[in-house]
Amino acid sequence: MSGSGTALVEKIYKLWHAGNVEALFENLTEDFAFDQKACKEDTIYAGRCCGQQNILQRFATIQENWEILKYTPIELIGDGERVAARNAIVYKNRHTGQVLETEVAHFWTFKDGKADELVEFFDTGLVARMEPHNKAMN
Repeated sequence: MSGSGTALVEKIYKLWHAGNVEALFENLTEDFAFDQKACKEDTIYAGRCCGQQNILQRFATIQENWEILKYTPIELIGDGERVAARNAIVYKNRHTGQVLETEVAHFWTFKDGKADELVEFFDTGLVARMEPHNKAMN
């Protein structure tokens, strides 16, 4: 990979925080995979989706339900083909007004200078308690 993996991750985070999904997609491979490690009973965001169209639908669902107030990388480790990141996030639920403040862990893989996979770990219990559609947790 030419260039810095950490620089590309930082660029992607800035585009996500700004809500600029179109520009963000220019930095992803066509078959990009987004895997949110969570229990499907806890959150609608759980699971793996692949391909830009499916990713676009996943991102739209997130943005429909959550306003991004803060998305700050705390630590980026690695370079080249793999980067790990720890991020501080503050999201506001668009339906309830509740504010979610937590950290997420990301594991990025790159191919041909673009992001090819993102595996995400987050506090699913906290998210589940804040989702109005999650009857099991409310």
